[in-house]
Amino acid sequence: MRPRDMAKLGQLFLQGGRWSERQILSEVWIRTATRAHVARTTNRDHYGYSWWVKGEDFPGMFEAVGRGGQRINVWPAKNIVLVFTGGEFEPGDLAKFILKALKSDGPLPANTEAGRELREQIANAARPPSSRPVSPAPAIASHISGRVFKLSANTLGLGTIALRFNASTEAQAELTAEKFHLLFPLGLDGVERFSPNAILNLPQAAKGGWQNGDTFVLDLNLVGGINHYRFRLKFTEDAKSLKASLNERTGLNDERFEGVASF
Repeated sequence: MRPRDMAKLGQLFLQGGRWSERQILSEVWIRTATRAHVARTTNRDHYGYSWWVKGEDFPGMFEAVGRGGQRINVWPAKNIVLVFTGGEFEPGDLAKFILKALKSDGPLPANTEAGRELREQIANAARPPSSRPVSPAPAIASHISGRVFKLSANTLGLGTIALRFNASTEAQAELTAEKFHLLFPLGLDGVERFSPNAILNLPQAAKGGWQNGDTFVLDLNLVGGINHYRFRLKFTEDAKSLKASLNERTGLNDERFEGVASF
């Protein structure tokens, strides 16, 4: 779903299940689903029917919560629907800015200067980051380039990994498993390279770099798929094996596994 589609679902619930002239969902069901039925959860929130119900902090607010920073917030008291999509941030941290922005129950007068500043910030956010000089690769890079490493058991089900370097600002990574094969570019200059993800049919972005003389760090961000993986690959001096550590930035468990070069 795109953010606008998420907002439509929130608006449907805000309007008591009614859309234009059609009553799509029962208003009684809407009230029931967004009322607290479970009071004891892991935080101050309660739980309805697939909706989290805010407690005393935001009376009447309810929200749909997705992993990695996706939210549909509905606040009937303020006649507001808020949608967040993204990753690597805590949605609750945005609340103080949103609450500060709620100045009146009526429309605010136009603010030309603030509008201009907002457009500038949006334009700046759309610009790609500046590339940085690529440090010379360590000697081991030429030894592992193109070499396929068979991996031990891991939760992603990865079977092999390979890296290819050609003394440029871009390298190539290859990940295989029983059910998929990913071959993609990665920037070595601090700028992600975008490519299609064969599994999700969504864009992915990847970059990497040498942390030291034997350790390469690969960042693979699935973008629309939320997951953002970081592989830290430490190669042995003879380039015949590696030790891998993997973490996922939206909260999956870290893990470690090994790899052995196939010749």
